[in-house]
Amino acid sequence: MGQQRFHDADPKIADLLKVCEDELGWSVTKTSRGSYKVNNGAGGQVTVSRTAGGPNRLNNVMKALESIGFTPAKEQAETEREADRQGRLAKDRVKVTQLAAAPPATFMPPPSSPSDAVPQSGTGRVLVVADGEMWTETINVTPEMAEEMLTRPPAVLPGGQRVEQRPLDMGHVAKLKAAIERGEWTLTPQGLIEAPDGGILDGQHRLNAILQSGKTLRMRITRNVPPQTFYALDGGKKRTVANHLSTMGEKNTNHLQSALKSLHCWEQWSADPDGPLAGWTNWSRKDVSYPQTQDVLARWPQMREAVRDGSNMMRQVKGIPAAAAVFLVLVDATIKQTYGDGPDATFWQLKLREFVQAVQTGEMIARNHPAYTLREWIRNGSGGAGPEKREKQLLALLKAWKAYVSGKTTAIVKFAPGESMMTPYLPRPVRAAT
Repeated sequence: MGQQRFHDADPKIADLLKVCEDELGWSVTKTSRGSYKVNNGAGGQVTVSRTAGGPNRLNNVMKALESIGFTPAKEQAETEREADRQGRLAKDRVKVTQLAAAPPATFMPPPSSPSDAVPQSGTGRVLVVADGEMWTETINVTPEMAEEMLTRPPAVLPGGQRVEQRPLDMGHVAKLKAAIERGEWTLTPQGLIEAPDGGILDGQHRLNAILQSGKTLRMRITRNVPPQTFYALDGGKKRTVANHLSTMGEKNTNHLQSALKSLHCWEQWSADPDGPLAGWTNWSRKDVSYPQTQDVLARWPQMREAVRDGSNMMRQVKGIPAAAAVFLVLVDATIKQTYGDGPDATFWQLKLREFVQAVQTGEMIARNHPAYTLREWIRNGSGGAGPEKREKQLLALLKAWKAYVSGKTTAIVKFAPGESMMTPYLPRPVRAAT
């Protein structure tokens, strides 16, 4: 019935009709009166309304469908689908078992190709794509080889058109180069793709990164690939750092990734306040790789709990949980680093909990209290906009904390032009006499 099937029907009734048509194979046609006629193909036929009109009308539609065997047919369809799925899984297991038991494959070139057209890797092994037309090998790509590949003419389609590469993204090249220099390069099935005429179909950013880094890397290269496959390459969705964290069993991965990235930038800034990350408004644009994120999490495992506490802290004011999480771990670490486990540390941990409670609930605090001013600043939409919003709220939290522990009031949240990020402020404690 077309892409807009049942568009005039109540959504719940439309869903039932789609099940009838798609899963059960029943015929569904619209009548001249605007209702729908459902035929189960075995002589059973009912007419149902297109509007629910309350639970009774929906129940009547369901009863009508039941009268021609809706539930048994649905159960049977589900049983057949599951049996089909199990059958496909069984075939896949047989294939995997056969491949595991088979001797190492050797390349047999197509009859029309000369045997000397098949290059061999350093070990004499060539990994072969099943169709016998393309082959893949692992090679060492030197900067000189990368330069030579980059200067080759583009691959040419059968009709004579050149396969032009997309514009080079120098930011992505810089990201790959930095990963290479940090030792994060890993051999994966994704590598270079070469057309029969030698043109490079995929891998220009990796080759440029090798050339700029001056390092030799092991890569997979798939050769003799038809150039028309170029338009099917790189169509998948890129995995984010949050996706990688999720596959490792982490929770709240979007907030966790964001907090770890901000903390990584804070550490880099703290180590070199006048360095590349001197301007916190650019931290969100910083590329932080998954290995770098793992390193931060390994050194700050308390961030997992801080993300949960930061979410609770910012829920009412609709602030950014990652900013609160970084604030919490930094202040907590500063307290422990300064006072260890003594009574002074206990005093400041209590002060931190009081401040968090004030920001979280807004209860029992006066106007011009640093937590009140911060809450209102975030709630009324002044808590930053654009990519620097997370760091702006982090800095606002650190400023409000400083005012709170210093016994000062604040009427507004303001930032000086070019104001630097902060480290957590901690004055000497003045405890009440016991």
